[in-house]
Amino acid sequence: MPITHHYILENQLKWNLWHIIETPEEMLLLAESELKNHFFLLNQIRSPELRSQKIAAKLLLKDILGENRFEKMYYLESGKPVLSDHSAHISISHTHNWACVCKHPNKKVGIDIEPLHRDLSSAAEKVFTKKEIDQAEDIENGLLLLWSSKEALYKCEGRKGVSFRNDIYIDINARKGFFEEDVFDLNFHFNEHYLIVTCEKLNIKKNSERLH
Repeated sequence: MPITHHYILENQLKWNLWHIIETPEEMLLLAESELKNHFFLLNQIRSPELRSQKIAAKLLLKDILGENRFEKMYYLESGKPVLSDHSAHISISHTHNWACVCKHPNKKVGIDIEPLHRDLSSAAEKVFTKKEIDQAEDIENGLLLLWSSKEALYKCEGRKGVSFRNDIYIDINARKGFFEEDVFDLNFHFNEHYLIVTCEKLNIKKNSERLH
């Protein structure tokens, strides 16, 4: 299985990345042999690109968790993947020909991958505050960093009905995210093709001063 990268950060957050160069037919064969309990539903996905992404993500999770824990995974209504035995926290992201997953042994985590060429300028005022937009103007790929950070934090928290603009605030320079009274650590990972943001929920609360 072509896992492109393994990363283990100092804070015990581990993530795996797959560059999908296989054909949709090759990915289906992998699913049939390695994901027998999931093959029927995966084979119902009509889009070959999306099907390949989901197969890659599940195979990455199987690799990072081990088969026994992988089979204990299910999804919340928000789409957040969780383990029934609570033995680790996990997150999934995929886009185009990339898929990635992350896990942490005892802290909530989220991950998001975005292509570097994505243009968010037309949607900026709908999803970011003025303070966030002003902050992003002086940072290369600033809007993309904001968007991907909010996606990763949303996946980390795993709740439905959250407003990216009104409920989540990102401080790119501090590499921190804020949701309600909770504080999240952010890590940014770039190469020439993509941006990956990993998010980890901290066991601290923000001060009473409103940050956005």
